[in-house]
Amino acid sequence: MVFLGLFLRADMDNVSRILPADVDHWEISVRCGSCNEDNPTPITVSADDSMAISGSRGEANVVMKCKFCKREGSIRIVDNSVVEWAEDQPLVRFECRGIDITKWHPKGGWTVYAGNDSPTKWTDVDLSDDWMEYDEKSGDPVSISDVATDVRRVKG
Repeated sequence: MVFLGLFLRADMDNVSRILPADVDHWEISVRCGSCNEDNPTPITVSADDSMAISGSRGEANVVMKCKFCKREGSIRIVDNSVVEWAEDQPLVRFECRGIDITKWHPKGGWTVYAGNDSPTKWTDVDLSDDWMEYDEKSGDPVSISDVATDVRRVKG
C-alpha cells in the first residue's frame, strides 16, 4: 500500500487562496503497479463511488483490473485529506494498492481569492493556462502562471 498526494505549484501574484471547485472528483492517469503498463485513458476517482475489493472486506473509490496482467488494483481517497491549497502540501491524498498515479489533470472551476486583504474572489477559473485579472477593489493586478502538477509519495 502506498499513499500518494496531488500537488499544485504556480507563480502567484496578489493571490491569498485558491480552491478546487470539485473536491469530490479527481481526474488522474494511472499505471499498473505489477506490470508497469499505463492505462490508455485518464480515470476519475470520485468520493461518491464505493466499490468492493475482491477477496477483501474493504472498499475503495476505484477498483480496476489491468488489461495486460489482469491484476486488480484499487484507489481510495483518504478520509478528511482534501485541504485548501498551500505551498508544498497535497490537495488530496490517496491510498493506492496495485495502482500508481502518474499524472493529475486538474479541471477548470477553481476559486481564486485576491490578496492584500481584498474581499474579491473569482470563480470558475481555468488553470490549464496562465490566468490574469485586475482587482478593482485593491487596484492590484492578480495572476497565476506557470501552473504545474505533481504526484508524490506522502505519509498516510
